[in-house]
Amino acid sequence: MSKAVHKIDWYPLADGVIQQEAAAYCLPGLRVIEGISSNTGFTARRTPELLAREQDDLILDIQIEGCLILSQLGRETRLGPGEAVLASSSDVGTAIRTPNSRFIALRLPRRLLAPMLREIQSRICVRLPREAEATRLLLNYVSAVIRSDALENSSTLRDLVVAHVYDLIALAVAPKQEVIEDAQRRGLAAARLRAIKSDVVANLGDSDMTESSLAKRHRLSPRYMRMLFAAEGMTFSDFLRCSRLTRAHQILTDPRNCGRTISSIAYEVGFGDLSHFNRLFRAQYGARPSEVRAQRYPFL
Repeated sequence: MSKAVHKIDWYPLADGVIQQEAAAYCLPGLRVIEGISSNTGFTARRTPELLAREQDDLILDIQIEGCLILSQLGRETRLGPGEAVLASSSDVGTAIRTPNSRFIALRLPRRLLAPMLREIQSRICVRLPREAEATRLLLNYVSAVIRSDALENSSTLRDLVVAHVYDLIALAVAPKQEVIEDAQRRGLAAARLRAIKSDVVANLGDSDMTESSLAKRHRLSPRYMRMLFAAEGMTFSDFLRCSRLTRAHQILTDPRNCGRTISSIAYEVGFGDLSHFNRLFRAQYGARPSEVRAQRYPFL
């Protein structure tokens, strides 16, 4: 038995009811859907009758767990974890999602991506390998920014994030030489910087972290990495220092850590010199670490 949902006919792969969990995030010109397929799996079909009521959108599907088999425009491709494919909402097609699959789908109007690519139709239903840098950066970038509270309060930031996602989709779908230079510069740079920042924040306790070691880990030259930070008006050292101090402040004001010493917190976030930590902390927060703790927990 089939049921039309979102202009698609759905069929379970086995006996049972399709129960798909999904969360949607809507931005100007972009819809991001995080989904988990039911334990039965399903087949989804777009028929000519349903296409008559469909918009001309493109969907970039990134498979995180499980498998997707997509058939469209006379092509068929099979995706495993980390791989992606571009699909068209205005063409008939069939998608088979294996049980308990996880995926992220990015939906956007074709007319907005068309100026950035040539021959979009030839890119539909073509597997994008997990090894492709742009695909990997796109997944990391979307996962990192989509839940940010800052997006709710800034239309400028929302527009910027959407522009970066468009750039990365264009870079992922087409060979670099076919993508406009602005997309290569903006989207790839933004995703690389996001990946570097996430790496820094995840490893604040590494007191040996340097600009050179981080650049090498991300397969970039130190000079290029400096340019990425400079585009946001900061240096790598500025970001590292601010991130460490921010983390120290979070630990100090967390009641679960009220019994810890200031020195242990300083060392945890990567400072090897306590007096240096105290001086920088006071410069950023206008109070010493002990004073911040005393203000939060005066009974200690």
